[in-house]
Amino acid sequence: MTAYLTILDQTEKLPDLFKFTLKSSIQEMWNAGVYPLSILIAAASGGWPYLKLALCMVVWLLPRKHLDLQGRNRFLNILEQTGKWSLIDTYVLVMMCVSFHFQLNQFVPVGGADVVVEPGWGFYGFLLATMISMSLSHFMTYYHRLATGQYGLLDADTRRMALRSHKFLTRDPTKKPKNDDGYEPRVVTCTPSGQMCVVFMLFVALVLLIVGALATSFSFHFMGAIDIALPQEQVKADYSLISLGVKLPTTQINENGVGIRILQIVFYLFAFAFPVLQLVCLFILWQIPLTLRHQFVVFVIMEISSAWNSLDVFIVSVIAALVEIRQFAAFIVGSKCDFLQPILDKDIDYLLDEKKCFDVETVLLEGCWLLFASVFLCYSVGFVISHMCEHAMLARMKQSKSTKSSNKIEDEESQGPHHRLSLLHNASPTGGLSSGIISDAIRPGTPKSNSRRPRKVSMLVDVLRDMSLVTVQEPPGLDLGEPLLGNNGSDEEPAAMRAIVK
Repeated sequence: MTAYLTILDQTEKLPDLFKFTLKSSIQEMWNAGVYPLSILIAAASGGWPYLKLALCMVVWLLPRKHLDLQGRNRFLNILEQTGKWSLIDTYVLVMMCVSFHFQLNQFVPVGGADVVVEPGWGFYGFLLATMISMSLSHFMTYYHRLATGQYGLLDADTRRMALRSHKFLTRDPTKKPKNDDGYEPRVVTCTPSGQMCVVFMLFVALVLLIVGALATSFSFHFMGAIDIALPQEQVKADYSLISLGVKLPTTQINENGVGIRILQIVFYLFAFAFPVLQLVCLFILWQIPLTLRHQFVVFVIMEISSAWNSLDVFIVSVIAALVEIRQFAAFIVGSKCDFLQPILDKDIDYLLDEKKCFDVETVLLEGCWLLFASVFLCYSVGFVISHMCEHAMLARMKQSKSTKSSNKIEDEESQGPHHRLSLLHNASPTGGLSSGIISDAIRPGTPKSNSRRPRKVSMLVDVLRDMSLVTVQEPPGLDLGEPLLGNNGSDEEPAAMRAIVK
């Protein structure tokens, strides 16, 4: 925090009032008794970035015998979706820059003073490192899919299909459950009312996001002696997500500085643009018929926008910071204003609501809760659609693979062991992801899944059927002894696919 003194159009920088690093901020907050915010920043910005990089290294090197393909895919998804939580201190700093920018211009036109919170190069370096780390997770996911041969099958299915009309099997008929729970394989499709319900929830989430971004989310009310020195519009200020980003450059002496403009762009991208892009991609995946390749491209864009969508991080930052900021500000000011206390008590006490040098009151307003509702809807619907899309694309890849002609397979295998599609037929090695040769993801013999999952899925299907959101059919003419996806190298159409088509 720095003060600039302006006299007769000459601006001079005074010695820094306060200096904050990540370590000192955590220590100061802890000493001030602001334990929740201190722990949150220490865990999210102090520990998690390094732990995430260590886990990425583990996934990159861990052999197949310790981490199978399904486990690796889940691990990479978790790393992608949680990397954004390192941005907690970024949002806290943005709020501090805007809220604690004081313009003391009582001596205009002679002069005045500006109190500014200036991001240092350490902050920009940490922000850049966080974005590189998030990009690294996407690269590992890309290489995982490349190694499993998924990209080689994207052009095999050129039919245009929408996710809303896809038919899903609740269980692999070729696998016998450990416990006979009575749930047989069923074909599940979404009813027209169920399809409209999903579209309606996506639309409501988008409206809540836009309205919540424009509505006032929180307010700052400064009290004490600072109340007299500040202009009236700064004594009590209300902020929304959009206005917070608009005002950010104006809090600096150089409004067009490269660093503050980059911070403004990053703020809008993470807190607004990526959430909107994620909702748009979810709508396209659900509603619009696409080829397998186009569906995969939109799915990847949705994955990336979901990973970089940090609106939830913004909401948590706002709530945590506003709840604790009053106590933290009182600790930082400390005894620095004690010399003014006699004056406040005797001479100008009638001008003050509180006989203090500095105090701040914060309030959460309706915009924050609208954003919270939008995040909840987006995560709920996005979780369902993304998982449905992933299973639908994998089913289309398996069907395309099972119907390939034997001559084409032989041609691909003749190109050598390093050909990507040949990985789908050769024996899988046991190296880690760094070895680049892993290929069981699209084989009929996939790793065993949790035995409880089919039961949970079937129970959920029953609930949705009772709500008239899905229809359930028994696969007609399906021989449970016949392979679901066909044998390796067989041109015969899979039994489940024939039953669904029938």
